[in-house]
Amino acid sequence: MRQGFILAQDIFAIATFVPPLTVRARMEARLPKLPAGIQTFEEIRTEGYVYVDKTRFLVNLIDNGKAYFLSRPRRFGKSLTCSTLEALFQGRTDLFKGLYAEEFLSRPNFKPSPVIRLDMSKVIAARGLGVLEETTTAVVRESAEKMDVAIPPNQQPEVAFRELIASAAKQHGAKVALLVDEYDK
Repeated sequence: MRQGFILAQDIFAIATFVPPLTVRARMEARLPKLPAGIQTFEEIRTEGYVYVDKTRFLVNLIDNGKAYFLSRPRRFGKSLTCSTLEALFQGRTDLFKGLYAEEFLSRPNFKPSPVIRLDMSKVIAARGLGVLEETTTAVVRESAEKMDVAIPPNQQPEVAFRELIASAAKQHGAKVALLVDEYDK
């Protein structure tokens, strides 16, 4: 190397000391982790997957409404939306750092809500009314167990469901957020 100039032979000498990256290693170093097939907000946020912040829309839904039916085509993010709403209502501030909803969770009047999330993919309707009632009751009971709410045995699904909502609201001293997922299966 001459003072102030770099010659081609000097560049070659410098380049030989840098271990070359394979094409695959260079691609992997630049590509973010994409959450293909992941339907839980917590996993996306804690495992370093790419997340496009749409929490502004969810906060808007919460602020300006009471009940919504979100109809989207299959594989269009309904379960991820339910998971994100569940974390929002539960007040999971750790998952919303740096996102629009972080402000929502830090509002002085924010209070976490008990969340009942019903997975309707477990309900079987094609085998008659008895199986429908049985599987619906099982889904309601599963939600009750997750919330540590006792429901008396041998109740019709609608009675068990009302009992779950009333008991969860009473136990937590707050309105209940009800999320129904997988209704389209």
